Amino acid sequence: MTIIKKFLDQRAEGLAKEKKANQGEGMEEDKNLTDDEFWGILKQFKQETRSGKKDASEILQEILEQYPVSKINQFAERYTKLNK
Repeated sequence: MTIIKKFLDQRAEGLAKEKKANQGEGMEEDKNLTDDEFWGILKQFKQETRSGKKDASEILQEILEQYPVSKINQFAERYTKLNK
């Protein structure tokens, strides 16, 4: 029972943080690239490169412009490790 309680408490904290962020109460931005962000970038990149309307480097640049430099560097490191 304590495992379920701990999970629900953590989930409630997460939902409260999301609510504050959506209301614009100035939550500090996390400087670490999350797994969801990493895979989201790759998914968006693959989808847009399939369309063939733009060069792959242009597409990646446009996607990564939405992120701070620290997250871009983390993405590059993870992508390099993934493709070794």
